[in-house]
This record gives sequence, C-alpha cells and structure tokens, in this order.
Amino acid sequence: MGTDTSKSLFDQAMNDIMAGNYVAAEIALQQASEINEESTTLYAACWATLLALRGREQEAIEVLEERLETFSTDSNLLLAYGLALEKLEKFEDAEDAFRESLAADSEHPGALRGLSACLTRKGDIIGGCRLAAKAFTLAPDNLVLAKNAVELLEKAGQTSTAYDVMELGAHYNPEDEELVTRSVEHCLTCGEMERAWDLLSQTDSARPWAAGWKASFLDWQGETEKANQLIQDTLRRPAGQDNTFLFHLSNILMRRGEVGAAEAYVEHILASDPQHSGALRIRADFAVGRLEYNPSVDPLASAVAAHDETPGWPRFWSLVTAQEFELAEETLGALAEDERFTSDPVEAARLELAEQLFLVLTTGEESESELHSLDELPVEASCGVLLEFLDILDGQLSKVEEIADFRDVLNEELGNRDPILRLTRYYAMGRWDDLKAALDILPLDSPEEEPEVIDPAHPRMFHELYTLLHALAVGESSAVESFTLENADPNVARNAFDVLFQKGILNPTEQKFLDKLQGEANRVAELELPDPDITDDSAPAYQVGGLINARDADVVYETEDGELIEDFNEEDYEIIEEVEPDPDDPDYEYVWVEEEFVEEEEDEFVEEPQDKL
Repeated sequence: MGTDTSKSLFDQAMNDIMAGNYVAAEIALQQASEINEESTTLYAACWATLLALRGREQEAIEVLEERLETFSTDSNLLLAYGLALEKLEKFEDAEDAFRESLAADSEHPGALRGLSACLTRKGDIIGGCRLAAKAFTLAPDNLVLAKNAVELLEKAGQTSTAYDVMELGAHYNPEDEELVTRSVEHCLTCGEMERAWDLLSQTDSARPWAAGWKASFLDWQGETEKANQLIQDTLRRPAGQDNTFLFHLSNILMRRGEVGAAEAYVEHILASDPQHSGALRIRADFAVGRLEYNPSVDPLASAVAAHDETPGWPRFWSLVTAQEFELAEETLGALAEDERFTSDPVEAARLELAEQLFLVLTTGEESESELHSLDELPVEASCGVLLEFLDILDGQLSKVEEIADFRDVLNEELGNRDPILRLTRYYAMGRWDDLKAALDILPLDSPEEEPEVIDPAHPRMFHELYTLLHALAVGESSAVESFTLENADPNVARNAFDVLFQKGILNPTEQKFLDKLQGEANRVAELELPDPDITDDSAPAYQVGGLINARDADVVYETEDGELIEDFNEEDYEIIEEVEPDPDDPDYEYVWVEEEFVEEEEDEFVEEPQDKL
C-alpha cells in the first residue's frame, strides 16, 4: 500500500467526519498515518486532533510525541500538539507549541488561530484579533477561522470589519447556518435586500434552515407561488419535519392569517423542543389571546424592522446586541411612552424586564426580585418573555459582567414557572453546575403522593433523566457501570438514548454509555414505548406535511401520511378517524382515511395538488 491508498483513507475519514461518523474516521486516519512516511505527519496530526476533540487528549499527546521525535519541526504536528495541550488547559505549553509551529511556517493559519486564542486569554484582545484576521485572510474558505475572526473582531469593537469577514465567510461556506443567517440578518438590518437574497441563493434548499429562510424571503417579497412551491417540496422531504424550517413556516402562516395551521406547527415544534424560544413566544401571544402576526417574533421581519428608525423591539434588540446601550435606552424610553406597549400585558412585561436590565447596566444596582408584570401572564407567556431576554443575555451579552446577577434572577424566575424547561435549557447550553443546582431544587412528590405508574412527563422522570445525563456529561463512569436496561425506567432509557444519539461530539463517558446501549441491539427495541391509549376525548395528532390552507373546504380528506385527497370517493377509501369540527367554524372538518387499492388499480395514485398550500 502507498500514497494513493493513504490519500483515499484520508478522504474517507474527512467524509466520515462530515457525516458525524467519528469512530470510522478515527480508524481510517490511524491507518492512513501508518501507511507511508511521506504524508504521515499530516495524517497523524489529523488523527491526534480528532482524538483530542473527542475527549481523548492523553492518547493524542502520546501519538504526537512519538512522531515529533522524528519530525520535531513539522508545523502540522506542532499545531496538533498545541491543540491537544489547549484541551488539557496547559495553556503556556500550548502557546509554546503554536509559536514553534509558526517558527517552522510563519503563515500557518491554524497556528495563527491557536496563538490568537492564547493572546486573547492573556487579555491581549488586539493582538489576538490581528492574528485571527491574518489567519482568515490566508484561508478565507476555512469555517473555523472565519468564526474565530468574527468573534475576536467583535470583542475588539471592530464590528464593521467583523460583518465584512462574516459575509465573506458565508459566501465561502454557504452550508453554515450561523454565518449565513447572521450575514442575512445584517444585510436586512442595513436595508440591503438584494445582498441578503444573494447570500440565500447560494445555499442548498435541502438544508431545512435554508429552505425556511428562502421561503420566508420569497413570501415577504410577494413571490407567493414560488414560496408555496418551495414549502410543498420541503414538506415532502425529511427537512420538512425540522423545527427550524417549521418555525419559519409558522411565521409565514401567521403573516397570511392562517392562525390555526400556524398553531398546529408551533405545538409540533414544542413537542420535540420544549425550549424553542421562537415557538414559545408565539404560544405566549396565543396565551394572552393575541392571534395576529407579531413581526418581532419572525426572524426575517425582525431584521427588516431593525433597519427602521421607528422605535420597536426589533430595533431595541439590534442596538442591545451591538452594545449601543445609549441608543437602545432612548428606544426603550420611546416604547415606554407608547400606549400600544403599555396597555398590552406581554409588552408591559417586556418593558419591565428591559427597564430592570438598564437599571443594572447604568447604575450597577441589583434588579428587583419581584417582577410584577410577569405574574400577570399565563405560564406560557411569561416563559416566552423570559427566554427572549435570556437568549440575548446568555448569548451576545454573556461577557457583560454587570448583568450576571440579573441573568440569575431571570433563570430563577424561569425555573419557578417551568422547572423542566430550565433543566432542558441548562443541558442544551452545557451549563453543568447550573444543571446540578436546578436538579437539587426540582420539586418532586413525596413518596406517599407519588403515583404507582409514573407518567412519561412526570417531574421524577425528568429528574432521573437529567441526573443521568449530567453524570455522563461530567465524566462519571460509575453512571455507565450501574445502568442496566432491565432496571431502568423505559422513558429515561429511551430519552437518554435519543439525546445522546442526536448530540454532536460525545465525551468518552457519554460514548461508552451509548456504545453500551447500542451494543445490546436486541434490547434497544425495548426502548420503543407503546402509544398511549386513545380515548374519544383525545385530540388528534397533527400530521406534519398535511393540509396547510383549506379555508374554503367543507370537509377535508387526508391520508395518515398527510396526503391531501381532492376528489374523494367513499368506495375507494376507508374512513379510520373523523375529527370533530372546529367549534368556531362548524363547516371545517378533517377526515383521515386509508386508501384501499385493488390489485389491477395499484398504479393509480391520487396526486397531491401542487397549486394549493
């Protein structure tokens, strides 16, 4: 075996990494690094980097030190060595390795990025920013370098340059959701609609987020037929069940006044992602009886509105995230004088939180522990408002030290209203100490009050689930050894399996736990729970991909798979469920049917209409 074989293994490994098959990639890189001497340093460096990223830093160090004995000045090996040391938090040794790599190759983009991180940790933001920008200019198509440069430019206050880098990085990496969406939002904020569409047109509509943004943009521009076609095409693919796409679709439907369909999609989103802040904000509107379109919830409309000088929440948040606090406070003052905001319960709650935020920012005083406006709202509405603020405070403003206590107050308020939502949020953010503290105060029934059969949504199940996930996340191997399918709550086992299977890079303990479950393939089926008994009073499940707009239909016929039947013939179908008409619209009714094909007619399929949404 020679160079061709090792190159083939390397290419295979890169494809496996893109697909998330890290175990296969590791094996291929190890084989590639051991085949020939000519390229062994590059392949060994990639292998070691993958080991370090998967939490096996010590193994990576051993591989690299062995190769560095022979290739002591190889820039790729030294870079990988620095990355592994960085993961072990041996920052001084990592800095030495990055400097040695640059001594061997002064324009090595990866080493420049590594050294920029070292300088930033030591407080030299300008020096780190300069090296990060240089690394990006040397490799503008590198996604990691683009994001690193944007982050450090923003920290250094060079926001204009940061947006230029972000947009160029998005052009080179149209598959990256973060770079593209932030660039699109910035273009819309600046009123550059054509530039925004140019960025979106480079994206692949097979990606759910890209399809959602494109459909929303087309609908906004009045290209209804094109938007409808894209929506229908996406709903027929797996991408049509993705929450990012469905959230954009919900906002499109709200714009069109199709509130019932939008609500159904919102509930579908929250069923799989209870902490989806956008869906919770729409539900918050519903909870207080506000059923009209809210542009501040819609990502596209919010970005467009932020360009308008008329005071509103989109402009306020745009200024806050840019840390232009003086202008943001002026906007807040205008909102507080507008009766449309002060008379609406949700808007009044937003105003109260925003005023508390600026009290903390401008005076350094602690925020009030009692937030009276939130207490006037239903749980869904109050949680939606809290998450709206926490997304910003834990995101773009996470480094602003003055608001740390205010964040704690809002997190406590969120937990008081929905303790499970707080658990899922902490886990999603990887805040393990906060997750443990929230678990310790999670309200549970006393033993005598606990029911014999635990409901899948019971707090005790969530306590067991997140206790297990927390133990795995912090590397407690005893959690793996003590866990058995025979003794586990099937809800806990199934949910833990689902969470870890869908997670990105796992630490060694999480991987060991997942391997243990996957290794018992004959028992994994036990994790599938039977559907709950359906009673006459049960609400029917909403079929994603089904009818979106049928206002003019008296009775709507639809298959279980969500296929609309225009010309219904009762001789060809069997009615399997009739849904009670909407009490507000007695002429509107769904009927789910199952088609019965006879042998000679099996090629005759009912075609879903293309001209209707």
